[in-house]
Amino acid sequence: MYRILIIIASACLAFSGSISAQRVLSLDSCRALALENNASLKCADNNIKSAREINKMAYTHYFPNVKVEGSAFYSTDKLVSLDLQKELGVKYEALDHGWFTGVSVEIPIYAGGRIDNAYKLSELGIKVRQLEKARTEKELIVNVDKLYWQLIKLEGKLHSVLKADTLLAEIARVAKSAVDNGVRNNNDFLQVQLRQNTNKSIASKLRHGIIVARMLLAQYIGIDSEELTVDSYADILQRQNKNQPFVATTGSNDSVADDAYQTTEYALLQQKVKSAEIDVKLERGKLLPKFGIGLSYSVENMLGTSHGGMLLATLSIPISDWWGGSHAEKSKKLELQNARYHLIDNVQKLNIKIKSLRLDIDDAIYQMDVAAESIEQAKENVRINKSSYEAGMSLMSDLLAAQNSLQQAESSFVDAYAEYQIKVSEYQQSIR
Repeated sequence: MYRILIIIASACLAFSGSISAQRVLSLDSCRALALENNASLKCADNNIKSAREINKMAYTHYFPNVKVEGSAFYSTDKLVSLDLQKELGVKYEALDHGWFTGVSVEIPIYAGGRIDNAYKLSELGIKVRQLEKARTEKELIVNVDKLYWQLIKLEGKLHSVLKADTLLAEIARVAKSAVDNGVRNNNDFLQVQLRQNTNKSIASKLRHGIIVARMLLAQYIGIDSEELTVDSYADILQRQNKNQPFVATTGSNDSVADDAYQTTEYALLQQKVKSAEIDVKLERGKLLPKFGIGLSYSVENMLGTSHGGMLLATLSIPISDWWGGSHAEKSKKLELQNARYHLIDNVQKLNIKIKSLRLDIDDAIYQMDVAAESIEQAKENVRINKSSYEAGMSLMSDLLAAQNSLQQAESSFVDAYAEYQIKVSEYQQSIR
């Protein structure tokens, strides 16, 4: 850990750069912009609103069903004709127009519990949509963090390459002086130039990668990439040095299990079980009797104005539906059993995932410590080989190999540092 802090301090002292008019965003700022602008979260909000509307619709089924209807007609011919010419010498014709209107009210007294269960299912739908939004937020934060630390990693690697360029420039000066003094041949100087050209190529690729990484992050958080820049690699290391990060997550298996039961994923699995339980009740309700009462009142003018009302009760028993319905209910019960199996199975997978992320964090800290130790060793190796080369006791290839080891060790530290940050983010979101 001490070596890591040394690397942080040296990076902060070595790095300097100008800040343009771009927006300098911290990780928290990027997260906030993503939560505000990302399309997936907006869709999740709409899904919640839709679920609430369905819930309101389900609640209306508790109300009486009221219908108003009416009709009218006009005919060119009489619809009622009675010819009694022979018997009474009379012909009677009537009804060439008329109208009818009425209102009816139906009140469901018992519907096999389907109204209650449908309403409970709609309430459950709201909870599921809210949990899905929470899961989307978690995924969003992890994705933002990955894009952010990918950008930081590329800038950190570029920072390492530029530091290596400074060292190579010093080595080139030493080699040129040795060649000019006739101590070494020109091949030594050419080897350094070749290594400098290699670094130029690496730096070019890193700069292109930084541009693409910035565009991806900007698109994800909903701003123009031309407006975006992030905190410098050295500044981030300096802040983490002050905050004393890099804390191992070793814990008991019991604590991991407890974490799994607090997650959004577990809550969603529970809702799926509850939904399957309600589905069984709804299917059973189709096989139960239905009872309701109704009231109607009508006014009509056909052969004169008249009106009247009626009170009625209905009882419906689905006898034939029992044959196929019992099998449908059994099918729903099997689906409920599967939902419970999935709950148990996925809790176990959540426990493994959380434990794995803890181990990944610990490993990333270990890799940083190893890389920090390698950097210190590589620096000493460079110093020894440089002094030895200047004294004419070693080859340029040895000095360049030492310089390359230092550059690789610094690059490994950047990789481990970015991996640590990503795994911490994944772990923090996995236990929410």
